[in-house]
Amino acid sequence: MSYTHYFERNLKGSAAIDDSVRHQIIPILQAIVSRYEDILTSDPSGRQKLPVVITEESDEIFFNGIEDERGENACEIFCFNLRIINGHSFCKTNHKPYDKPVCEVLIVLCHFLPGLDVQSNGFLSSLIAEEWLEAAENVRREYGITTRLFHWKHNPPLESCEND
Repeated sequence: MSYTHYFERNLKGSAAIDDSVRHQIIPILQAIVSRYEDILTSDPSGRQKLPVVITEESDEIFFNGIEDERGENACEIFCFNLRIINGHSFCKTNHKPYDKPVCEVLIVLCHFLPGLDVQSNGFLSSLIAEEWLEAAENVRREYGITTRLFHWKHNPPLESCEND
C-alpha cells in the first residue's frame, strides 16, 4: 500500500521567505537531518550514502532514505523549495525509516511558512500513524514547536496548518 505525504503552498501575490524566518528554519532543519544522518542521503536514488547539506543559503531541502543490502529503506526523494510560494508536491515514503524525518521537517515547515497545507495518509483517517505522533513529539521536545496538522486525541485532521 502506498503511504504518501502531500504538501501545497498557496499564497496570493509574492511572499518569498524572509531572512528572519530562514534564519529560524535552517538551523532546525540542519539539526533534524543531522540526527538522522545514518539513514538519510542526498542521492535521489537512495543507493549511495551522500551527506544531506542544508546551508543558510539553501533554497531546497531534499533527501531520501539509504537503501540497505536488500534494496529497501529508500523510496521517493523528499524535496521542498523554500522559494516557491505556489505549488503542490508529494513524497511517497511507504513507511520506510526516513519517514520520521520527513514528518518532522513538514511539521517545522508548516509552523513557519504561511499558506502551507500538509495532508498525509498518516492522518487522513480517524487514526494517526505512529510516525506522525513520534515526529510531533520529537519536534515539540527538541524545538518547542507544536503541530496543528492533527488533533492529539485521534480526531480528524485540521484543514490547514497556517499560523494564526
